[in-house]
Amino acid sequence: PLTDAPPVVTHIAWPAHSRSLALAGLIRTATRL
Repeated sequence: PLTDAPPVVTHIAWPAHSRSLALAGLIRTATRL
């Protein structure tokens, strides 16, 4: 972990009607970080 940097807030947004499996995988991975 970085101890000398401030925390960073990241927001993830995508179209509600999206059915992309690749995008779904990206979102699942990103939210686990």
